[in-house]
Amino acid sequence: MKTKYIEESFPRYFIFGEHKDGRVDIATSDDSTIATVSREEANKLISDRDELLDALCRVALRFAKVAPDEFTKIWYESLYERIEDS
Repeated sequence: MKTKYIEESFPRYFIFGEHKDGRVDIATSDDSTIATVSREEANKLISDRDELLDALCRVALRFAKVAPDEFTKIWYESLYERIEDS
């Protein structure tokens, strides 16, 4: 299990551009603009998402280590189901 797989499914946010009024666009590697907010709000959203993704990565890595078969069933099989459903 590599954390990149989680980040591919749940991409991190970053500031993509800035408007004349000081607001910024938040984006992911998959989507150009998710939201346009103040820089302060953007920093909070990015920080919160990073904390959540870091925690999800830690949980996934530990789960994959202690119960690899169960982890595979939950993560990879449900991932394939999501792909097939789209």
